[in-house]
This record gives sequence, C-alpha cells and structure tokens, in this order.
Amino acid sequence: MEAVEGARFTLRLEREDAANIVYRFEAELGGAASASGSVSVELGAGAVVVASEPAIPQWLESTIVGLMRSLWRARRDPKAAAPWPRRLTRWRHPEGAQIR
Repeated sequence: MEAVEGARFTLRLEREDAANIVYRFEAELGGAASASGSVSVELGAGAVVVASEPAIPQWLESTIVGLMRSLWRARRDPKAAAPWPRRLTRWRHPEGAQIR
C-alpha cells in the first residue's frame, strides 16, 4: 500500500532547561512541500507551542502536540523519568487519508 497523503517529520532536541524543552522540527509533506519550525514544552504545565514556516496542516500540528504531551506526561516525575529523546522521526497520514 502506498499513502497518497501524509508527512514525515523529525524532531531534534535543541534546548533543555528547568522550565522548557525546545525541539527543532523538519517535515516533509506530500509532494515536494516541506516545513520547519520549533516545538516548545513548558515543563510545569505541559503547554505545547508549535511555530512553523510555512504553517503546517492542522492534523500534523495536532499529531506533534499529542506526541510532545505524551513525552511530557512520561517525564513529570523527575526521579523516574528517562531523558528527553535527542531525536524522533515519525511518519503519519491524516485521519481519513486515501491509501492506494
């Protein structure tokens, strides 16, 4: 099966401090389109902010926010938490995407 729509994205750890974690991301969208930007997580509350140029589709932003929230939840207890991953690469297709 071959996906007609979707995106491959890579997140690379850029900065980690007591209050925030910041990743740079690059996304390859369907066709020749691409986007890049940053994702930051406020460690106290788990708020996730995605900034990209050009803007990424809403479904991809929701996917990235969900992934980052999941990583944040797994690291809320500093005594039991694993380090933040240095790099993550994922491929996702939008909900309801056409598959050949």
